[in-house]
Amino acid sequence: MLAYVLNKHGKPLMPCKAAKARKLLKNGKAKVVKRTPFTIKLLHGSSGHTQHVVAGMDTGSKHVGCAAIANGKVIYQSGVALRTDVSKLPISHWKVETASFDIHKITNPIVTSAGYQQGALLGYYNVKAYVLQRDNYKCQSGRKTKHNLSCTYTTKYFVLRAALMHPVT
Repeated sequence: MLAYVLNKHGKPLMPCKAAKARKLLKNGKAKVVKRTPFTIKLLHGSSGHTQHVVAGMDTGSKHVGCAAIANGKVIYQSGVALRTDVSKLPISHWKVETASFDIHKITNPIVTSAGYQQGALLGYYNVKAYVLQRDNYKCQSGRKTKHNLSCTYTTKYFVLRAALMHPVT
């Protein structure tokens, strides 16, 4: 379990392990500012050093997953199971909002014009096809039991876009 950390000015720093947070609290170097999610605020100066954090979201027909990854480790994850009983309502019209993310621009912020055509997805239909090929069509979840290969999970392995940016080694 990780604790969120704010510097003395209230700006977010990298999360720390619960044991480290307890030690900072016990030594009077931090105070609790929120219990859910558990967040501490440092009472002294810090270097303010943060790591590169990549956030991703995967929307499926039955689940929506969200995660943030730093140094190849999941530091935040959440999932929502969508209700499927909406078909029991007398719906006359659907409105769906979708958003597209520029994955190439996220992974390479300085990409311009023709550079878009030379990215990691060159020659692939979509991100799913790229990840399946990259992982040799083998499940990356670590589950020992036999199960169907899937690109989405409701646990820490469900963020397809984050997988693109941080390949499993």
